[in-house]
Amino acid sequence: MSQIPIEKQVFNKSTYPKVIDTQFSQLISSVVEELPQFTIDDFFELYDQLFYQIPREGAINSHRYILEREAEYLGISLNQDDIQALLDEITSLRQQSLDNQSLISQITKALPSSNIGLSSTAKNDIIDTAGDIANITEDIANITADLENLPEEGQ
Repeated sequence: MSQIPIEKQVFNKSTYPKVIDTQFSQLISSVVEELPQFTIDDFFELYDQLFYQIPREGAINSHRYILEREAEYLGISLNQDDIQALLDEITSLRQQSLDNQSLISQITKALPSSNIGLSSTAKNDIIDTAGDIANITEDIANITADLENLPEEGQ
């Protein structure tokens, strides 16, 4: 059997950092890759170019995925049941609005000619209140119209 000579080099504390690299530079690539910088304008330009290549449906990388992610970020519900419940409520409010307008019209027509013992001030107060109710009813109609104009799922 042959013997292999082993030499041991010993460095003192002050010489050691000069001879041995203690920065682990051999483990890290010295070339830093520069990542491309994209702007929001770049994103939308690329999105417009790829728009029709993106699948409509899919768990990821689809228009449905983008829509759901944006809806979550914006706090918008895409649940069709919620939308239908709101549409049903709008229909109910519209019917109530029509009923109130009809009642107001009947009261305002009958009140000035009635002789039920009300003072003219009381009659005027009732007419003013009926006008307020008419304004509120109109506001409800405007709000419901705005709600109906919200985009539905899939649009």
